[in-house]
Amino acid sequence: MLLSLVTLLLHVSPELEEGRAASSSLKYTAAIAALSKVTSSDAPSAEKAEAYGLLARAWLALGKPANAQAAFEGLLTEDPMAEEPAGAPKVKQAFLAAKRARFPPGTVQLVKRPSGGDALVLDLVNPWRLPVSVVAWEATTGEFVKKPVVLDGLRAVLALPAGSRTWVQAVDPSGKSLATFASAAEPVPGPPAPPAAAVATAPRPDAPVEVKTTPSSPSSPLPAVASAVEPGLSATRLTGFVLIGVGALAMIVGGIVAGLGFADYAKGNGFPFTVEDPFEAERLKTQGTTEQWAGGVTGGGGVLALISGIVLVVVASQSP
Repeated sequence: MLLSLVTLLLHVSPELEEGRAASSSLKYTAAIAALSKVTSSDAPSAEKAEAYGLLARAWLALGKPANAQAAFEGLLTEDPMAEEPAGAPKVKQAFLAAKRARFPPGTVQLVKRPSGGDALVLDLVNPWRLPVSVVAWEATTGEFVKKPVVLDGLRAVLALPAGSRTWVQAVDPSGKSLATFASAAEPVPGPPAPPAAAVATAPRPDAPVEVKTTPSSPSSPLPAVASAVEPGLSATRLTGFVLIGVGALAMIVGGIVAGLGFADYAKGNGFPFTVEDPFEAERLKTQGTTEQWAGGVTGGGGVLALISGIVLVVVASQSP
């Protein structure tokens, strides 16, 4: 069962499996045929990246460095932050040539990912692994204010307040801009701000609250007093009923535990069953004694809870 689950979770397309097997067997022509089907399909990005990497090695093995470079460029399209592959110098040379063609040295990009109306999600593409930080510029009513952005790996998630305008920069340690998303002239708008009338009529948190009271007539005070007293009586009565229920349950549990303790002690003491092993007999007697004590204490606590509950119910019923 576990093996089947692992196989399902690690399932890849049959063409990628075929390409892997052919590459391992040094059957590069067959590997290229199978892997090309993966790269031209709608397979997951991770599978296509692996297929491009295997495809590049197969082309190199057949003496086609230009084809290998094109395959590595496909790999970098799927995974811009792909590590330099291990292997012979020709493998690394083809990869670096593809990297320079796909991302010229110094390239940094901010790429938008699916985002909600109140958030902006950007991926930092930094294939040459330059020292980079991300800052956001945000404005609501006045000028733009600079705000640092904490990256989650290579992803930045920015909240967009209502009525705000935002644009983002990737900068080097000296503050030089390496990439931008949007701009001060064309920022990313946040959700619409609430209408001014709604803001004006909304109560401030620190505003005094007006409490209106209606003068009571001579006939109205009695119902008001009754409603004020009744919740306390109900709470007392409810507490009493809870104690009665808990007490009864504790008495039952205590009785059961004490009964089991008596049975264990009797068994260890030779009645109604004889235990020939003296050590086992002593253990049963000790266990039975402990259980009887525990049952007695639990049952005693139940009795006290039961009596207390009855008293509370009686007192609550007799109170005016």
